[in-house]
Amino acid sequence: QKSRKMAALGLSGRPDYVLAVSLEATDSVNQNLLVGEKLAFFINQVEEAGLEVEREKAGQYEFYKITSPFEALAREAERLGLPMPLKGKNSRPRSKSSLQESFESLFSRCIKFMQLPFDDHAPALYTAPYTISNMAVFENAEDQDKFFRPALRTLLTYYILESCSYSEDQDTDGLIRLKEIGAIAAHFSLHDSPNDPNSTRNKLRRFWSSWNAWHMVQPLHTIRDYFGERISFYFSFVGFYTQWLFYAGVIGLLVCAISPVFLLSDDVKELCDSNITLCAECSTCEKTPLSSTCDVYKYSYLVDNMGSLVFAVLISIWATLFLEFWGRQARVLAFEWDVYEGISAPSERHIRAGFRPDTTRVNSVTGKQEPYFTRTVFLKRVFYGALSCLTMIAVAIMVMLGIVVYRIAVRQALYLHGEKSQASLASSVTSAVLNLICILLLQNVYDRLAIMLTDWENHRYQDDYERFLTIKLFAFQFVNSFSSLFYVAFFKGQFAGYPGHWGMFFGYRQDDCSAYGCLVDLAIQLAVIMVGQQVVSKVQQILIPMFLEWFRRRKLRRKMLNKYAVVNRVSSISSVGSNLSLPDNSTNELIGNICLLETTDLGFLREYLEMVIQFGYVTLFVAAFPLAPLFGFLNNIIEIRVDARKFTHFYQRPVPFPACDIGFWLHALEIISMLAAITNPAVVAFSSDIIAKFLYQWHHGSLRGYIKEVYVLSPVSANDTSALPGDVDCYYKAYRDADGDPTSMYYEVLLARVAFVLIFENALCALKVLLAYLIPDVPKFIRLEMRREKYRADQALAAERTRGGFVRRTTTALNAGNP
Repeated sequence: QKSRKMAALGLSGRPDYVLAVSLEATDSVNQNLLVGEKLAFFINQVEEAGLEVEREKAGQYEFYKITSPFEALAREAERLGLPMPLKGKNSRPRSKSSLQESFESLFSRCIKFMQLPFDDHAPALYTAPYTISNMAVFENAEDQDKFFRPALRTLLTYYILESCSYSEDQDTDGLIRLKEIGAIAAHFSLHDSPNDPNSTRNKLRRFWSSWNAWHMVQPLHTIRDYFGERISFYFSFVGFYTQWLFYAGVIGLLVCAISPVFLLSDDVKELCDSNITLCAECSTCEKTPLSSTCDVYKYSYLVDNMGSLVFAVLISIWATLFLEFWGRQARVLAFEWDVYEGISAPSERHIRAGFRPDTTRVNSVTGKQEPYFTRTVFLKRVFYGALSCLTMIAVAIMVMLGIVVYRIAVRQALYLHGEKSQASLASSVTSAVLNLICILLLQNVYDRLAIMLTDWENHRYQDDYERFLTIKLFAFQFVNSFSSLFYVAFFKGQFAGYPGHWGMFFGYRQDDCSAYGCLVDLAIQLAVIMVGQQVVSKVQQILIPMFLEWFRRRKLRRKMLNKYAVVNRVSSISSVGSNLSLPDNSTNELIGNICLLETTDLGFLREYLEMVIQFGYVTLFVAAFPLAPLFGFLNNIIEIRVDARKFTHFYQRPVPFPACDIGFWLHALEIISMLAAITNPAVVAFSSDIIAKFLYQWHHGSLRGYIKEVYVLSPVSANDTSALPGDVDCYYKAYRDADGDPTSMYYEVLLARVAFVLIFENALCALKVLLAYLIPDVPKFIRLEMRREKYRADQALAAERTRGGFVRRTTTALNAGNP
């Protein structure tokens, strides 16, 4: 009888949403009564909105299972103007460009290896804004259970719940405010039953989150149907980015593979056979022969060669093409998923749960009183929040300078203990590891501080809150991750001075580039930080969700055992364990779902932030580390499966919010791409010797004699009683004369470096503009399909209007529960 009643109301067998209320009372009786009254008022509002509510107790919780009748969903869909598929012969052609079809035919065997064992395509139907009066023109109008896909049912139900209040003096946002005051412990949509082998969740577990599915493409349309567009856009972006990283990684691997060819250069043999003695690298160090750096100088040719210059040019172009084509791909997906118009929320903006008003004001639109936070106080808090962010950025820079001092001190200590040949390399590696540790620690500290500051700023709306929090996280993490790389690339050795006039820093001689140049130090720094962050991140993302989910399940089991022991007067809990059958995912979905971890906006922001920072590693200093794209590709292959496993195994099913792109993060990627057009030529010009060697080769026809040209005799005389022993009768690397003054070659090399940067940067900027002009943001076939869709929708609605009497039939059918 209950099943027939639910069918008559247009209800499915499973609840669309669940509220969990903890049965553990607080210490305050008045607080319990107040919370109970607000919850009862909210439930009454939910029922008045047309939703069905059923209660069920399980364990330490009372669950309110909310099911939305078709009529309530239809009203909400009409209010939002959601696009719904039209019935009949109104199919869209598959959205493929001619280039994509040619690629698939060329690599058909490889594509077959990556194919999914099921059809994963968006419904290829034209759509029109939904209205109840035009119900008959939409697909599945006769089958209410199939009319709204599961994710859309959840979303519409959530919007209805969000519009309900929990007191007389409040209009909306009752759901999130009940969670805030502790009236409800959690609210979520149920995952598909694990007992159903054909469920969407089990399909995603087998062919998406499983490690055995590493070679398969992502089932993006199935992800969208289950989790919504917001999450599917994230995985679509990561998959598209990973695909492009593969191409860049292959080129970077080829550059490294051919780099040994450059070891045949004349300057390598000249340096290894040289009898030049280098000046001491510190005040207490000894002079060393230049030939002792022979092996490390050879290693430097793995990155300091013409191949790196070519690769830097290619990566700058690659970054531009990637962003252009991702923009096109995002618009294709937005069209296929019917979010092209950017339907991301109800028309009105809802007040954030954590908003703390200090007064009220009359809403100029509704004429009702609404909570309000004084504007001047809000602006002051935003200003102080910005100052706090700048302070933390300054702290990150100070930590980086502290690591510079550490590197100088360690190198000096190694020299004093006889480790002369490996002192520079060892100090660079250990300082890079220390920098990685500091980056990870500061990142965790600042994440918490950014949340505290953004909460304290007291933003009224949720979208404003997320935007300010995102900007804080991105700004700090950018400085935290890249400050040391900028230092090594552009500042290290620039103020070191020369014998007799050394620059000092905290009592030590300033950090200088070794005989093999700064590019190797930059490569070591980038490799350690990038790979180290990826490894630590993967370990955290794999182990922490598993532990937290196990801990929550164990804690709940413990509470249930205690309650059972008290009720049944059992003296020992251990004697109960073997006899008590506790609910889990297989026997009780409600308990199984509440034991899962709650998805948060901060966690989602961190996932995007990780990809954006990785994009910076891949593009900004790739001239020093051509293997960066390859390491990024390997990381993302694991990242996709780890993130997928979190959503399908360890996290509660999130609200399937719609989205039409990746939002602010696209702007962050564009900023990094434009910055890469400056950093890459600057790295090649100032951190390597490519320009200097090119000029010498231009003048002399080969690099024979280059070492003697760039290593000059110290200007310090042996008769100078104040001179350090390490500065006398030795050579140092510079374009200076016997008196220490810059030579004409110094200015010629400097001019060539500046000219190279300016020409490279302007050429790339011109290329970016040209590519943006030649590659339209919206593919031609999508523009055509949008026009066709509007035409077909107008035709279908016009045809339905000519039938007459159709509004009355639809209304009657809705009331009867069988349209």
